[in-house]
Amino acid sequence: MQQLTQKEILKLLKSYKLQYACEERERVELFSSYAKGTQSQYSDVAGAYNIDKKKFSLKHKNGFNKIRRIQEVQETLTKILRDKVDRISLISNNWSFSKHINNEMMYV
Repeated sequence: MQQLTQKEILKLLKSYKLQYACEERERVELFSSYAKGTQSQYSDVAGAYNIDKKKFSLKHKNGFNKIRRIQEVQETLTKILRDKVDRISLISNNWSFSKHINNEMMYV
């Protein structure tokens, strides 16, 4: 299977973001090698999204529903992008990790 380009991934992510705009997502970000334009055949897509915690918690009442919804988002993105998708939380206690990721991110 041919690898998607950065431009194609950004287009697909924008479409995904618009499709689910009424849900809890506040931001969708692309980072890592695809954001830098240095991806190779061994790269996977690394993405992050911020959620509106209040909306998310109202819609997904218990912990299992929240975990299941986050997993569904990852599976949907994997299907859309036809590649493994890593996900991270944008909230981290590791300052250097957060700084590194924020320097690489491309807002979708």
